[in-house]
Amino acid sequence: MQKKLLSFIVILFLYGSFLAFTGVKGELSGELNTRQTQELSIGFLWNYSSGGYISSSACVADLDGDKTMEILVGSDDGKLYCISDSGSEEWTFSTTAEIESSPLIVDVDGDGNLEVIVGSHDSRVYCINGQGTEKWNFITGGWIHSSPAAADLDKDGTMEIIAGSYDFNIYCIDHSGSEEWSYSTSNFIRSSPAICDVDQDGDYEILIGSFDNDLYCLDKNGNLDWSYSTNHGIESSPAVADIDNDGGIEILIGSNDNKLHCINHGGEEEWTFTTGAVIRSSPTIADLDNDGTAEVVFGSDDNKLYCLNHIGEKEFSSTNPGDIRSTPCIADLTGDGILEISFGTMENQVYCLSLLSVTSSGVTPWYCFKGSVFHTGMMDRDGDYLDELTEEYYGTNPNNRDTDNDGYSDGMEAFAGTDPTNDYDFPNYSGTPPTNPAPNNGLSSTIKILIIAGGAIVVTVLIIVVVITQRRKKKPTITPQPSSQLLAEQQLLEKRHKNLRNIIDSYEEISLELMAEFLGFEDTKELQRWILSLPGEKTFYIRGDKVIIPKELKTETTETEEAINNLLKSFDDFEKKGKGKV
Repeated sequence: MQKKLLSFIVILFLYGSFLAFTGVKGELSGELNTRQTQELSIGFLWNYSSGGYISSSACVADLDGDKTMEILVGSDDGKLYCISDSGSEEWTFSTTAEIESSPLIVDVDGDGNLEVIVGSHDSRVYCINGQGTEKWNFITGGWIHSSPAAADLDKDGTMEIIAGSYDFNIYCIDHSGSEEWSYSTSNFIRSSPAICDVDQDGDYEILIGSFDNDLYCLDKNGNLDWSYSTNHGIESSPAVADIDNDGGIEILIGSNDNKLHCINHGGEEEWTFTTGAVIRSSPTIADLDNDGTAEVVFGSDDNKLYCLNHIGEKEFSSTNPGDIRSTPCIADLTGDGILEISFGTMENQVYCLSLLSVTSSGVTPWYCFKGSVFHTGMMDRDGDYLDELTEEYYGTNPNNRDTDNDGYSDGMEAFAGTDPTNDYDFPNYSGTPPTNPAPNNGLSSTIKILIIAGGAIVVTVLIIVVVITQRRKKKPTITPQPSSQLLAEQQLLEKRHKNLRNIIDSYEEISLELMAEFLGFEDTKELQRWILSLPGEKTFYIRGDKVIIPKELKTETTETEEAINNLLKSFDDFEKKGKGKV
């Protein structure tokens, strides 16, 4: 079978807002000596509105076997959305609370069909089939913000699911939804797990951070192999790869100590790099200049994107409006064999950076959040855009980017709907097939940039694509959307109201640290100042390092709603003075 390949989806940015694209070009600020602009063929293919903010990252897969990709993403309205490649809704699945966890696509039970795994703030991990029907759910003792990962840990032909919870525990769940084991940390878990044979002993290890300051490495049975302390809470998720080409695996993770940490397979520090603020962004890894060693790319709350070499030295950084908490995505967007770096900021801007002096790029072992667009938490060793677990599903070789040797990478064929193991079944490609690039001498800190800016109004999917056929010559005309600021403020007000209601309903007392996290304060001192400034009796108060929730607030009465509205107004006034930050 031959199928016309219209576009190869390599990145999906999902925002809890509509980016009203204006096509604005701008310059990169920072330590760069030369700046140029480059227009990419980027624009809206379609948009789809959910019923709430989107904090979840999208994943893609052909769930129904129709040779086209579905897009899956969670929303603060408690729903998981399955959207077709043309932007139409295929199905939704409802939980009872927000979904900020990002979905995972995997064949859980080995029956040849893909399932969707996702966590919810209703404390459950859900397994959903390709038609949107629940197969099982697993109940934990706290919110699930962590995005699950999967692997066949015990080599029985079925998958185990790993997820962290706000109840401080790391859970291992079998293919039928039963607990296999759990491991307790000392604080809540926002970090998402990575799974890798770190020590190359033939068994997988699980890597995940906790807000108790530690990165944990657990064996397949849930026993601690080692832990590594950053001395501050960890919200970033680990990335894994052999970045220095020495045959061993390195683990990269950010921390609220303002540092990116590089750790070897035994849990020992290889190096750290210090930024100007906490690192909530998760790193991505790619050989940008095809020199045989990898670069590490990540963002920081100091408004900078950083690119480091394999020994932790800065190759370049860029200063951008807004904290960078998103995970950068690295892919060849223009089809020229050179990788581009895309990322979003907290100021509703999307940036796409290209390396000017690089003539070719190498492999991308961890090119986006959770390693690949399937979010399995495994690495893409051969850089074909299929992680190792997804390679098992397709029957391809994880160490060969073109398993059937037909000139098209396994990932290109998977996204085109052709068979990556059959050299007679390949995309109907009108141009020259890709070839392996020649080595390059090194990176230059000179880059091209396209800045796309706008305000927030409704939820939209922005898909950045590599156009394989019917490549457009003209940049699409995109009309800015009206009234974006007004609608953005309304959605933000609704989100704050929901967060306050969740805190009131779920807690009698809550740590200052956790409440600051929920409400978006930079630190607990600013939260304390806000609470101390609150008027009236129906409000929070502080006892030691805890925030006490009065019983008077735990009702559905009009008075309680009025009290919450007063809290929100006080919060808004406080924020306008430059203190609290959400």
